Amino acid sequence: MLHVDTIWSALADDLLRYVQRRVGDRQTAEDLVQEIFVRVQAHRGALRERDRVAPWVFRIARSVVVDHLRARDRQRTVALQAEPRSETGHEPETEDDAQRASRVALGAWLRLMIDSLPPHYAEAVRLADLEGVSQAEAARRLGLSHSGFKSRVQRGRAQLRDILDACCAVELDARRGVMEVVPRACEGDECC
Repeated sequence: MLHVDTIWSALADDLLRYVQRRVGDRQTAEDLVQEIFVRVQAHRGALRERDRVAPWVFRIARSVVVDHLRARDRQRTVALQAEPRSETGHEPETEDDAQRASRVALGAWLRLMIDSLPPHYAEAVRLADLEGVSQAEAARRLGLSHSGFKSRVQRGRAQLRDILDACCAVELDARRGVMEVVPRACEGDECC
């Protein structure tokens, strides 16, 4: 039988670091680690290969973190998406106004996703992709070499892509413009 106490003693510190890097707040990370172990306890009978405990637990951890980020972002964006408004503050009058309001809400949501990255990656992605700062200038601001900054942006974008892929199915048009974003359904600990 799989003992949760053994898993706890072997993985608790690594899980806390893993979760804290993704949520940025130690108290929240500690709460989420507790949630992870509740799920481990509840689903321990599903583990078939005892030598694969750590990857199984980290897969559960990833799901818990994604669930947390989704819930947090839903709470933050409800106000933004409650009723799209045009620049005048009224209901959108045309489809262009509605599309513009959707892009504004999507942009706000994307900023929240970037903010969920570890701080050093979030800052690099923000400078490169949102603020349009040149790579040389951004590297100077962050005290990095040019190649170091480029690597940080690439790693941040990869983490952002993982978060977005876990969260939503994004449909692109022929010019790679976003046509539709559909939240993924989740079953148990795994996202579809």
